[in-house]
Amino acid sequence: MQCRVMADLDRYYRKEEQLEKAFLAKEIDIKQTAKELLNDTPVTLFDQTWTFDDVYDHAADTNQFTDITKQMACHTNNPKELNKVLNQYRQLLIESAFELACVIHGED
Repeated sequence: MQCRVMADLDRYYRKEEQLEKAFLAKEIDIKQTAKELLNDTPVTLFDQTWTFDDVYDHAADTNQFTDITKQMACHTNNPKELNKVLNQYRQLLIESAFELACVIHGED
């Protein structure tokens, strides 16, 4: 009985390790895809191609994008505030790239 329990535990731990490796590999793929999208390197998967334009379109569909672009227009004469808003804009694009990369790789 003890040998069977040990064998079951061993099988469980091997399966868990395989799942962790698969998860990490997918996470690396998602990060790499997001990086490529941000660098405007075309990403092709299953005969469909995505580029930075898709990241931009994805970001532009959010209310946050509208708010940020309005703030950018308001702060054109104030470099310090404009820089803060530009950082928000960059962060929004990064988040959009990761969201799109997740969709590309089948993650929701």
